[in-house]
Amino acid sequence: MVNHLDSEAREETIIEEMIARLKSQLPHIDVTHFPDNSEHFEFIGDCVLLVRYVDTDFNNPLTLGELSQQDTSSYEITVLTRSLYGNFGALRLLKAVANIIQGHQFFGSLQAQAKKAGFVQQEPNAWRHEILFELSGFTTQPVTQEPNYEIDQFTLEGVNC
Repeated sequence: MVNHLDSEAREETIIEEMIARLKSQLPHIDVTHFPDNSEHFEFIGDCVLLVRYVDTDFNNPLTLGELSQQDTSSYEITVLTRSLYGNFGALRLLKAVANIIQGHQFFGSLQAQAKKAGFVQQEPNAWRHEILFELSGFTTQPVTQEPNYEIDQFTLEGVNC
């Protein structure tokens, strides 16, 4: 896939697509962006899924008429739940999230791949689990910069050039 959007817009678009997909497949689960102040985040109900961008790794750029670079971006979905088992249990939700996101092709990327899932910590009144996905894509830009042969004026032995 070729992506001409700036990096920030691409990540935001992918997060929005992930949230929309999870909401459509899990309509009884609250799905939202990871909060800016997560230490103060409190959820109401049995569980919530929080989606966030983690990072991007880039390979060496290739130039063949265009500047092309493969990148692999990581996205994390946090499962906050009051129970480990049952319909809203962490283990069932991790599996459901993996099935919904794994293999799906989000904007400007190849198919999503689950890389790691598991327990993070027990918080007051909640269990926290996370699942990490990687999405690979390509960023290309036309090479339009021509060499600059312009030479500034200079003086050589009193002669103006």
